[in-house]
Amino acid sequence: MTADGPGSAHAARAGADRDALTYAPEGGSLAPDLVTAPPAGYRARQDAARIGRGRACHDRTVDAVLRWEIQERVGIRVEPEVRETQDHRETQDHRETQDHRETQDHREAREDPDGPHDPSRPGRPHPRLRAGDRAVLHIRAYGVTTHAPVRAVRVVDEETRGGFAYGTRRGHPESGEVAFLVEHRPDDTVWLVVRSFSRPANRLWALLWPFVQWKSRRTTARYLRVLAGGNDPTLGTMGG
Repeated sequence: MTADGPGSAHAARAGADRDALTYAPEGGSLAPDLVTAPPAGYRARQDAARIGRGRACHDRTVDAVLRWEIQERVGIRVEPEVRETQDHRETQDHRETQDHRETQDHREAREDPDGPHDPSRPGRPHPRLRAGDRAVLHIRAYGVTTHAPVRAVRVVDEETRGGFAYGTRRGHPESGEVAFLVEHRPDDTVWLVVRSFSRPANRLWALLWPFVQWKSRRTTARYLRVLAGGNDPTLGTMGG
């Protein structure tokens, strides 16, 4: 038996605040008309790259996306938060593996202002994402690391489309949502599509917004290229 009191109630509220999304509508990055009719006050964007052909390519890429592999491979360190289930040990094992590689990653980051970037190196072996999973993205640029809390708000598992969308939580420099979708199209080509809407999280980040947007566009371009296996992908962009 446990005793509830003011302390436990305060802790529960604090936890809920940390988990709360900082925007609306949840799932908006999957709206068909996102680019032409974004949520009020937000700017929307869609980028896409043809990365291969065939069912095997589609399935392999979906699995990589759902394990945060593209983020890891462009130099973003992903720190999943422990699921409050039997998966605690799985996430804890991942953290121990992550800590083991931290020193090497720090050395590599010195050579690249955006952090370690090696398209040929697999990402860390994160557990496969489920809707509701939370993580903190550690994004390095020019010697400064920004900590960006997010929550997976949708997981897409369709015959010809798979991936997920995450939303920003308190502490993230942006307010909005990003979707990473892998599409197996009728001509047998496989595309990675990144859809987003965003705005500054507060006045401080509004002052830095041109840099944040530049960094975001650059990171998105690296997302699209990293899964192309060293080939030059066919790229496309809508919105801004």
